[in-house]
Amino acid sequence: MAPNDLFGGPLIADPSDLWRRDVAKALVGHFVAPDPLAVAQVQSLRRRVADLEGRVLLLEAELAAREAIAAQLDDDEVALV
Repeated sequence: MAPNDLFGGPLIADPSDLWRRDVAKALVGHFVAPDPLAVAQVQSLRRRVADLEGRVLLLEAELAAREAIAAQLDDDEVALV
């Protein structure tokens, strides 16, 4: 087996080429095979965000209902005077 075949490609003479190769491998690994723990955390965070968004919608609806009731009460008080 030739030295070039040992590492899956030609030997690299320039250290900057070695850095580029390592960065390229890291990027390919990052996009091709994501970390399962990171994927689980992202999914959990997305679920939490969706839950909180739903809660915000409920609170906004409750606030609108309370404001409508308060406005109705104000109108009733004005009619009594």
